[in-house]
Amino acid sequence: ILRGGYWQEVVVGSECCLKRAAWVNEQGPDWEPWPFSVEVVGHEEMVGVLRDIESGEGWWALDLETIPGDGVKAGAVSVLSVAYREESGLTVAKVASWPGKMLWGCLKEVIEKRWAGLVGHNFNYDRAWLVNVGAWPAQAGVGMDTMQVWKRRFAELPKSLAFCSMWAFGQHLPYWKDEGKRLHAKRKKTDEEQLAYWRYGGKDAVATLWLGEWLAEKGE
Repeated sequence: ILRGGYWQEVVVGSECCLKRAAWVNEQGPDWEPWPFSVEVVGHEEMVGVLRDIESGEGWWALDLETIPGDGVKAGAVSVLSVAYREESGLTVAKVASWPGKMLWGCLKEVIEKRWAGLVGHNFNYDRAWLVNVGAWPAQAGVGMDTMQVWKRRFAELPKSLAFCSMWAFGQHLPYWKDEGKRLHAKRKKTDEEQLAYWRYGGKDAVATLWLGEWLAEKGE
């Protein structure tokens, strides 16, 4: 009962925020969060990104923003985001909206070859959507589901991506989840809001990648 209580995430999350604020204050005025880049790209460019991931090494993260329910666009994936590290060490997220058959076919081939390096958070959810659109190879797995690893290692703590990332490296990644929660529920978005929502999906992928790397460093 205590583990499942919503109050726990609030209380422990508040402690994380206080620790982060204290840590940032100690660093002085020149401190900056870890750098990362989020870019919204077209479908053809995303294919090129996926091919680079296919021929690369190391961890890479995948995140989907979906539209459940009974609306006109229900049952669709509205945002596909991937995150990876460039040779320079910079974390980069690429985001494509309303992926279609071309992207799904390419993604399936990439997953088939590089699934051992794939990181996702609560990936059973994303995998179900990928199966639905024909983008999941039958014999593929996932390199790391960070939520499942977190549950095994820190069973007493909440397991949402927001909480896990704030606990693990909150001093380096400012809280971003409210951006998506507010915009996801809004049916009609301005162009600026739509771009912000797409970038939110990219930040999810960045946080997932960093969490996977953090857990891997701890021997998972």
